[in-house]
Amino acid sequence: MHKEVIADASVLIVFDKLGITDLLCKHYNSILIPGTVYNEYQGTIENCFKIIDASSQTSKKLHTESSLGLGECEVIMYAKENNTIALIDDKKARRTAYSFGITFTGTIGILARLRNENIITDASQYGMKLKNIGFRISDELIEFLKKQS
Repeated sequence: MHKEVIADASVLIVFDKLGITDLLCKHYNSILIPGTVYNEYQGTIENCFKIIDASSQTSKKLHTESSLGLGECEVIMYAKENNTIALIDDKKARRTAYSFGITFTGTIGILARLRNENIITDASQYGMKLKNIGFRISDELIEFLKKQS
């Protein structure tokens, strides 16, 4: 089991649509969710989810200076200021997190880890479900998930 992370809405929404938010709690001790992100997510709340106030002057400044959503900015700046892993899928948000030296992962990385820890038996089945619900996932990533299984 891994430590505390902070999540953006996209990862939470995808896991909720797959009906497996509970599996996040088998991999992470605590998943912090900024209030702004929770307002966007509004899905299943698991025991390991903690709604927090992550608003700060730096997140507001990043929001003003970028085209990222406020929730993404709060996740990125909280992760930077607290040396916390960020769960984000959005490509531009990931690039921004990378530029700040933030450790991050997204839906595909989490599914691979769940498989590697034997929490799920077939990560590729979720890859196919992702594709069916409109998640942008390449055939190469589905093959990657198959190799994890």
